[in-house]
Amino acid sequence: MLSEQKFKEGMAILCETFDRKLSDLLLKGYEMVLKDLSDAEFEKAIGVCLSSNTFHKLPLPAEILEAARGNIEEKALLALNRLEDAIKKYGHYRSIVFEDKIIHMVVQAMDGWQEICLLPLDEWKWKRKEFVELYKVFSTNPRGYPEKLIGYHDHYNSIHGFEDKIGEPVFIGANQKRLEYEGAK
Repeated sequence: MLSEQKFKEGMAILCETFDRKLSDLLLKGYEMVLKDLSDAEFEKAIGVCLSSNTFHKLPLPAEILEAARGNIEEKALLALNRLEDAIKKYGHYRSIVFEDKIIHMVVQAMDGWQEICLLPLDEWKWKRKEFVELYKVFSTNPRGYPEKLIGYHDHYNSIHGFEDKIGEPVFIGANQKRLEYEGAK
């Protein structure tokens, strides 16, 4: 949650830089959009706005939000590429843990890992669009998600009482953060 002090300080810097009068109404409008950012996200966004030659006037609240969190459309497409790569490489047999937990939310909403992996190619082209739209929704409104997307082998072993045969999931992400997953158990 963005602290009042950081918010006012950042807005004062922006207004001073872009020769704009800082008013209570201006602050209220920007706060309505930016209040859910953390202090660190807001500082990062201010830095991006100041160091970019894209902005020739005071950035709009949505532009500051995008500077803090990145372009959501690009993130959704990158996540879709990661998902498709995992489907091709591992299929529905292996359990998967994505670094980007929004992928877990979307896969869960789309009936689960195994079901997505088994979709016929002609259906997947429509599901790709659904994935991107759901990703954008969950990015701004996250909800609970499974820690891993269960593959066929782990599901089978679990329901037949072979917990000792449940394998290590495949970790997918920029840093392959296996330790985070193990720490969450």
